[in-house]
Amino acid sequence: MDKILAAGSRSLSASQIGLEVTARNISQSSAPGYRREVFSFEAAALGPLSRLQTDTRMGSVAPSDSPLDLAIEGNGFFLVEMNGGQFLTRSGQFARGVDGTLVGSSGQLLLDEVGAPISVNSSDVEILPNGTILDRGSPVARIALVVPTEPSALRAVGGTLFEATATMPADLADSQIRQRALEGSNVETAAEMTSMMLALRMAESGARLVQTYDGLMGQAITALGRGLR
Repeated sequence: MDKILAAGSRSLSASQIGLEVTARNISQSSAPGYRREVFSFEAAALGPLSRLQTDTRMGSVAPSDSPLDLAIEGNGFFLVEMNGGQFLTRSGQFARGVDGTLVGSSGQLLLDEVGAPISVNSSDVEILPNGTILDRGSPVARIALVVPTEPSALRAVGGTLFEATATMPADLADSQIRQRALEGSNVETAAEMTSMMLALRMAESGARLVQTYDGLMGQAITALGRGLR
């Protein structure tokens, strides 16, 4: 009977995680460059419940009026710095800070190919497909485009930021920067609704198993009580 209770509890826990993942994906669906998280209910039956994967498919790219809105076409990530750490992101919505540095919506600093924050004299810059920034016609920096050395080690750390144990420069034959454009998230509402329905069905299944366990325990206690009379 303990196996019935364990299976029911596991189904309820998996359902809760699935609903939390779906809620995060929907809440971030309008965030540029967001990559949806994927929770496999099938894998949860065999492995750790906390195991999440990242859907690495590109989101759609739309034109923008801002010269500091950037989209990566192909593989690769921007390298940014925040709170003393370096992270990877596909979110290319940048602005010029008061000190001239290029910053993202959460204050992350855009880094160049040597890992230094990029500064420009104005927001009216030209950015070439290889990441070179021309400020008043003169090159001032080259935006770092990187890929994780081990793609499986890419780990979401919140919002549009990722961590990787090690990175290497992206192949510019496969990765280019498009200025005045933004990549949207790759969240699809229909897929999230399907995931939510799976989570709810798993919750119902888990609840039935727990009820079955309670019923069997009640019967066992009743039988034991009769035997002691």
